[in-house]
Amino acid sequence: METLRHCYRYLSQNLLLPCVAWYPAPLDEDGGYPCTLTELIDPATGPGNKFDGLFCKVRKGKLERNLPLVVLELSPEDRNYR
Repeated sequence: METLRHCYRYLSQNLLLPCVAWYPAPLDEDGGYPCTLTELIDPATGPGNKFDGLFCKVRKGKLERNLPLVVLELSPEDRNYR
């Protein structure tokens, strides 16, 4: 949990949100689905564990959901890529 809190603090200070991310498509499809990463979720008050890591809120149109940050992909040109 301490590692998650450390990562959360670092990303909260350095990640520029909102940003465009891609949620990978199932293996039988090409590409992925664009979404907007809008917020990191504090693991002390929300989901987050040693298996899935940090969670974030993403929006696609009017639909908003929580996803593990690790499943999202960013374009190499995105300022948050590194």
